[in-house]
Amino acid sequence: MWGALLSVMDFHPVEENLRQSFRILASARQRGDVCEVGGISIASLGATFQMFNAAFLNSYVEGEADLERRIAIAKVHFAQRKMEWAFWLCDSFLDRRLQRRAERVFSRMGLTLSSELPAMAAESLVTPWRRLPKIEVRPVRDAASRRAFCEIGAVCFHVPLTWFEEVFDENMS
Repeated sequence: MWGALLSVMDFHPVEENLRQSFRILASARQRGDVCEVGGISIASLGATFQMFNAAFLNSYVEGEADLERRIAIAKVHFAQRKMEWAFWLCDSFLDRRLQRRAERVFSRMGLTLSSELPAMAAESLVTPWRRLPKIEVRPVRDAASRRAFCEIGAVCFHVPLTWFEEVFDENMS
């Protein structure tokens, strides 16, 4: 879905925001791992929840062999650490032909598609046509609100609550 936005807007700020979010989480963790190597970014929390042990493309891919090489680098990185992991793909780093073949390339490399997420960005917002309900925004500053945040995340992502508690436990850093 990210590739479809390329003609409408520059994908780089959205993609970079995702990578930077992972970097911030990972760099605050004792078991965290943040590095740039061979055309990929690694941002790993060292968590049970594999989606937070992540590899990302950080530049345009030159072809199928280049994509395979980058996936292999990530596989070796996480295998050495004996960690489950995920490759978060922004397909705008691939040309159209490779975008169509990417799922097969990842499959050949032993990875399966877990989900497709659209990028979200708006250059401007239209004025609401009706009165919007008030939203109370509260920072997560205590154990009760942190638990509620984790419960929401676990439900949204269909994963065990303990995975979110591990990722967002302030004592785990």
